[in-house]
Parts: sequence; structure tokens; C-alpha cells
Amino acid sequence: MQCIESSIIPTRDQPKVIASRSSLFSLRGSLFALRSSPFALRARSLGFTALLALSGMQCKPSAGSRLDPSHAGKPFGAISFRTIDGASLESGKGLAGKVVVIDAFATWCDPCLRLIPVLAGLDRKHRDRGLAVLGIALDRDPRILRTVLARHAAGYAAGLRAENEPLAARLAEISPEGAVPPIPATAILDRKGRLRAFYVGLGDGDAFLEEIRATVEALLDEP
Repeated sequence: MQCIESSIIPTRDQPKVIASRSSLFSLRGSLFALRSSPFALRARSLGFTALLALSGMQCKPSAGSRLDPSHAGKPFGAISFRTIDGASLESGKGLAGKVVVIDAFATWCDPCLRLIPVLAGLDRKHRDRGLAVLGIALDRDPRILRTVLARHAAGYAAGLRAENEPLAARLAEISPEGAVPPIPATAILDRKGRLRAFYVGLGDGDAFLEEIRATVEALLDEP
């Protein structure tokens, strides 16, 4: 799964406007140079937003769960997840019998940053009821990822895409957008490991976040 390496991947409602790889790499290099500053993360976000505006690209919201009927209710498949702390979670060990939320995100993605505290709140509230949240970050620097998670008091399992390629590839397989879904891309599985919802983008803001919350809590109530 890729996102923002060479473009913002649009939802179906968006024009497919592609930015040059060299421009994005140049911007990323400049912003990474700022990371020792207390304002590094915000600088990266603002810089990227400015580039999007200049290039004409948008992160237009999508609406509701976009799960393809061919995937609905089907087994998601085996999960093997490695966290930034080196811990491992497997379908049969640590995740069995749980409602699982898998969220592909990035620390420089503003919609992703709005979803993180919602997932963190669900994790705190429902972990003892059998909820497991897994965050796959497109970032390459685990220090930045730890900083962002700490800022949002997110205690759920998080790992880098580089160490979780098979799981990222599985999200791409089920995405209605094709091989490279927009982010955030969020899959929700029931206790039997079946795919029950898949969201791309952030939808219409607070109502969309509430829909994700309601979906998770409804699945937790199922036997």
C-alpha cells in the first residue's frame, strides 16, 4: 500500500491529479530536516498542505463504509502484525475472538490525525471487552510515530508499514480504490475474523467518526 509517495490517491469522487515524485521527495526532505524542532510535526503538516493546494490536489471526503459486497462478511485472512516496540500479534495469538480494527495512516495526514484519538478512545473503553486496534503507519521514522501516538494518548498497537507489508497488501486487495487506497483506510473485523466494514478517507467529519465508533461498538455486542 502506498500513499503520497507520488500522489494523493483520490476517492472515486475526485479527479486523479498526480504530483511529481521529485517535488514530493524534495518537500519531504526539507521537512524531515526540521524534525529536531518542537514544531517539526506541525511544520510537516503545513508544508504538505501547501503543496496540495499548489498542485490542485484534494483530500475530498468519502461517504460511509465502502466495503465491496464481494468481500462483505468474508474471512479477512491470517493477521501477523509487528509493533514498533518489537511485539508480535497473530490471528491465533492475541487477536483470536476479538473485534479488530486495522487502520492504515500517516503522521503527516490531517484526516488520519483526526481519527487517531477516536480509535484511542475506543481502545481505552473497550479493550477489556475484546477490541484490538492495529495502526499501520506509512511513516519511516518510528520516533515521529511514537511522538504522535503519545500526543493523542494512543495506547493501541502500532507498527510501520515496512515491517507489516503483507497486512498492508491485504488492505489494498479489499480497497474499492484499487491497489493504492487513500488514507486513512480502516478495516473492521468481527470476532470471527470476518470483514464487516471498510472505510477510506474521513467522510463528513464528526458524523463519519461517529459511524466508525458505532460500527465497532455494535460488533462488540455480537456474540
